[in-house]
Parts: sequence; C-alpha cells; structure tokens
Amino acid sequence: MAHHSQKQHKQLSKEHQTENPATKVNSNFRQLLLMGVSILIIILFFSVPYYHMWLSKRIIPYYKQMPHQLKTMGIEQRLIDRHGYDYLIPRFIHQQLPENGVLLLPPKQYVRRSFAPGNFRWHHIVWNYYFFGKQPLIQFRDAQPEQLIMATYAMVCQSDKVHMAIIESPGQLQQVLASYKSEKDTSTIAATD
Repeated sequence: MAHHSQKQHKQLSKEHQTENPATKVNSNFRQLLLMGVSILIIILFFSVPYYHMWLSKRIIPYYKQMPHQLKTMGIEQRLIDRHGYDYLIPRFIHQQLPENGVLLLPPKQYVRRSFAPGNFRWHHIVWNYYFFGKQPLIQFRDAQPEQLIMATYAMVCQSDKVHMAIIESPGQLQQVLASYKSEKDTSTIAATD
C-alpha cells in the first residue's frame, strides 16, 4: 500500500513539474525585473560621490592600463608596482638569507618607527608562508629567550632602509634586541653585503 502511494506521489510531482507557458513567461519576466532592479541599485550606489570617486580612481584606471601592462610587464614587475616595499623587502631578505640561516623578525612597532607612514606595512604571515615556507623564522614578539639565541641573522631597519645583521655573538644579539625595544640608532649593527 505504501509503495502504491509513493508511485502516485511521483506521478503528481511530475505533473506539477510541467509548467504551463504563462508561468514560464512570468518567471522570465520576474528574472528580468530583478536584473533591472540590481543594475539600478548599482548605478545608484556609484552615483554617491564617495563611491564614484573610488570607482574613478581605483577601478577604471586599472582597466585602462591593464592591456598595456600585460604586453609590457612581467608578473614580477607588476608585483613590484602594485605592492612596492611590501613585496620588495621580504623578497630581498629571502634572497640574502642563507639556506641554513635563522632570521629574527622585528616587532611591528620597530618597523613602524623606521619607515615613513604608508611605505611599508608589516605582515608576519606574508613572511612566514609566502616567502620563506619551511625556513625557520623567529618572531621577536612571540619568541622565548631560548629561541632568540638560535637566530643567526636579524632584520634591521633605519630611515626607510633594511639590512640584515649577522649575529655571531650573544653581544650582537643583545644589541639587536635593544634596538628592537628602544628608539636607539641601529646604524652601528653590522650589515651583510
């Protein structure tokens, strides 16, 4: 009996699935109307001066320049143009760091006071995963004293410039840590070539 009622239910649902032409026209009209309303909302959104300025300065120039950039620039050059120091500094440090080197990364406040505002944003995650992968990094803000002694190189910043200091002794490490903690000048720290 239950089997018979399931068969009837399937037949009824098949009958309801076949639409009559009037319902199909209504559905198409509804979709067209929703698309028109969506376009109108987008037009109204970008007619607000703040969003119109954003669209005019950020999006439209990009689409005008894109074909030329694709023809004349490689991916590397586009990354440099788009991200500036945020791309160049980690790439430079990664290229300079020996394979067995352990890099000590400075705290965010140290980097902020070493660069002009907006020149370089500090993202530890970018350093960890994008550039260095499995190579060991020690983040000053998270490190325990026993981890700090493992560092063989340190990133040192001064007046919008970056160099790598070689850490060969506990005294050099203490000098780097002191510069990370204070406003002291870091120009006395030895840099690698």
